[in-house]
Amino acid sequence: MVLKGVLSGAGLPAVLAQLADGGSSGCLHVKDPVGEQAKVYLRGGRVYSATYPGRAPQLGARLVSSGDLAPESLADALEAQRTELQGWRLSELLVHLGYVEQPVVEAFVQEQLRAAAADLLLWDEGTWRFRVNERTREDVATPVEVADLLAEVERRREAWEAIRAQVPGGGSVPVLASAGSTEDELAIDPDAWSLLCKVDGLRTVAELARDGGFTLYEAAGVVSTLVTAGLVEVLPPEPETPAVDGLIDSLAVETQVGDVPPADELPAQVAPAVTSALLAAFAPAADLPTDAARSDADLLEEDLEGSLHRVSSELAAMLGPGRVDE
Repeated sequence: MVLKGVLSGAGLPAVLAQLADGGSSGCLHVKDPVGEQAKVYLRGGRVYSATYPGRAPQLGARLVSSGDLAPESLADALEAQRTELQGWRLSELLVHLGYVEQPVVEAFVQEQLRAAAADLLLWDEGTWRFRVNERTREDVATPVEVADLLAEVERRREAWEAIRAQVPGGGSVPVLASAGSTEDELAIDPDAWSLLCKVDGLRTVAELARDGGFTLYEAAGVVSTLVTAGLVEVLPPEPETPAVDGLIDSLAVETQVGDVPPADELPAQVAPAVTSALLAAFAPAADLPTDAARSDADLLEEDLEGSLHRVSSELAAMLGPGRVDE
């Protein structure tokens, strides 16, 4: 049996609440307008697993960086998962083999679930369908009541507002504070210590989260705590460099042939060496070579195509490859 609908109005919270009220068991598939898909698994109206598009925090990295798991133990568990215990979740294996206490693993699994739900519940467009009795392998954590999950997501949204005052976003770069803490003794938990040890003035908050096995919310919260303690300062995210293709396309559309843009009106990122190529791309048709066998329009189209290609190549050489944020 499959139930389906379109996200609107109250959106996913209303859908989850309805499934919880009915004690439903199955999988809620949610697809956004661009085709990204998330899944929420329920048993008896409670959520026990959720997947969200993108890279999920890695349990092994988190436990090793916090000192809860030895690297060689992680290697043993991964080998067992690859061979005789295929199909087991890593969290199950670590507890089963006695490498990590269950409460430690449960805390990580529950945080992953809350983070996935927090991101997913922001979707207000798309479609959903619920497949009754579709299941996945359950993790070590106890299933969560939908009402509790929704309340936690709302609490996080409020907490994010305070965190952003010190950590503007995942692209922010933490650096060690020059003055250091003003307190003689400062106690920080293992998670904060493991993240602090990775602060190098180069990695962003999002990269520190990935390398330490944190969710972005966790990493930003830890960095905010370290800022308050006077151990870390945060540099704002660097402005993105306009994509080369986007720059060329916008000039090609907005500039008419024969209207040569003044040099002082070209984007500041364009070097003088590139300016001449831009001017050539939009030169008057009268300056183009003539050919009695072909029309001026044909010649103009070919010349523009070649000029734009040349400009794109020069811009790419100057600015480097376009940056894609994770």
